Amino acid sequence: METLYTGAIHGFPQPGGMANGVSTGIASSFDQDGVLSLIVVLGGSLSLVALVFAFITYSLFSDLRSLAGTTLMNLLAALFMVQLLFIVGAGGVQ
Repeated sequence: METLYTGAIHGFPQPGGMANGVSTGIASSFDQDGVLSLIVVLGGSLSLVALVFAFITYSLFSDLRSLAGTTLMNLLAALFMVQLLFIVGAGGVQ
């Protein structure tokens, strides 16, 4: 039985490629890859919005700009850049 973990994520082949005339191997993995990439892009985009919201919150309120708040703002900016590069470059790597 091909699961999401063994089939789509790691690409391990499973025995029994045809069931009732329908390919359960490579053809179905193309559909799963499309769905997984859509989930990655949507989740990453939602994460970017949350990171921007948190950064704006810490920027607007001066009470939050202590040493810990400034450090958190730097970490939020770094995570935003990494997440943005991941979403932009996710489709280019084959």
